[in-house]
Amino acid sequence: NKVQNIIEHSDEIKSRPKREWFASETQKKKTKEAATEKAKAIAEKVGTGTHRMTRKKRRARDAIMALEDTGNDESNGDQGEKTAAKLPPIKKVARERKREAEEKEKAKYNQSVYDEDMERAKKKHKGVKGAHALGDSSLFSEEKIAHAPKKKANSDDQPSKS
Repeated sequence: NKVQNIIEHSDEIKSRPKREWFASETQKKKTKEAATEKAKAIAEKVGTGTHRMTRKKRRARDAIMALEDTGNDESNGDQGEKTAAKLPPIKKVARERKREAEEKEKAKYNQSVYDEDMERAKKKHKGVKGAHALGDSSLFSEEKIAHAPKKKANSDDQPSKS
């Protein structure tokens, strides 16, 4: 099909003008320079934007920057860098916490029924007791509660209810 079309329409195809690219050599150089400048600007801004960071990374970065700022306010500027360098990596802390949670889960799984019952009993008895049951009464020490006198059940003035 393609070969037949080329043979049949060869005169028409050859009569068409050559393709022209409107970008001259100088224009090509200018666009290339502009692209490199834009790439440099983007490379400089890397790490400044927070909209693509996860919440955890953004908070960690804010904490490090806060430590650096407090370190720079002091007379010795190197101290802020030392405190920022002392921070453990976020992934390491997360791994440690995950490992601790797994160990607790294993310990709970390996626990006997008696131990579970004893823990439940401790939690049940851990509630508020005695004077603390009503909370901190010092907050309301100025308030006085007045109770109305109780009415007698066998009052002659009121008819009995049936």
